[in-house]
Amino acid sequence: MRKIIGLVGVYGLPMIALAQINLGNIGGSGNPILSIIHKVGDILNAVVPIVITLALIYFIWGVAKYVTANSDEAKQEARDVMVYGAIGLFFIVSIWGIVALLQQFTGAQGLNAPPGMPGIPGSSGFNPQI
Repeated sequence: MRKIIGLVGVYGLPMIALAQINLGNIGGSGNPILSIIHKVGDILNAVVPIVITLALIYFIWGVAKYVTANSDEAKQEARDVMVYGAIGLFFIVSIWGIVALLQQFTGAQGLNAPPGMPGIPGSSGFNPQI
């Protein structure tokens, strides 16, 4: 058992120290771990708006069920759907906001940084005295 742990330690230490060979320039750096983190961030940036949209549709569906409900039992079911949709929206948006605050406090650049000002290639910028 000690030999196995020793071999894993000897062969695994360069990976922990990020001293392995360059596996590609996927995420903008030669570090494969940062590349994986960058890809996961890209996937999450694509998924979060979809999840928010689905939670909003679920809430609106509950409102529509509540308005069209005839019995008290159907109204209670619709009310539960609305509550679950509102709670889901709250958690999704609040976690998204906490991540944005952490990015701001730590100085990390957000993945949804606003684009720069558009300009004409070859010009030095806006000149209002023309």
